[in-house]
Amino acid sequence: MMQANNQTTTQINIADEQRNAGNNFYECHIQHINDPKVLMLSLPEKELDQLSIENGRHFQYRFGRDLNHNIRKKIITLKQQYHWTDPEVRKLLVTGGIRVNRRTDEVTLYRERYSYYSAWVLIAATSAYYTMLILLMSSASTPEAWRQVLAQFMAASMCAATLWVFNWMFISPYHLLQRTYRKPITG
Repeated sequence: MMQANNQTTTQINIADEQRNAGNNFYECHIQHINDPKVLMLSLPEKELDQLSIENGRHFQYRFGRDLNHNIRKKIITLKQQYHWTDPEVRKLLVTGGIRVNRRTDEVTLYRERYSYYSAWVLIAATSAYYTMLILLMSSASTPEAWRQVLAQFMAASMCAATLWVFNWMFISPYHLLQRTYRKPITG
């Protein structure tokens, strides 16, 4: 004999801005979101910028720096003026592309070519050093070839990591600022 499946659906309405979906799930809009990631995903860009100006903890979570209200406002103004993304602003703040003077509340863009060219010299010197090191390892006579290959692989990995850091710290912020100054500003 077959039994009838009598399931009931209960829907609860707690708040005014809530919408109940028809089947077996429940949806509500939360006024106070505790997780900043959910807040960053759910709010539009203009509201996030306004919240970052008003709330120092949100600015610190978003850009990684704890700054006062006037400096936050100037950085958000630069972000909106040059149409930067959040990771680009964070990168410029970390690498010194955006210079902040806390005593005078001054925010400036740092675009000196000296650090850019010195980074290329460092990259060339590092590449030459690790290339010679790898060639020296290949000419060494070891009874086991796997140790030699492992040492060469480790040296090449260290070289790649060093070159990536030089690129991240000096080359890419300079290119970002160059692209910023070449782009026509449209409002």
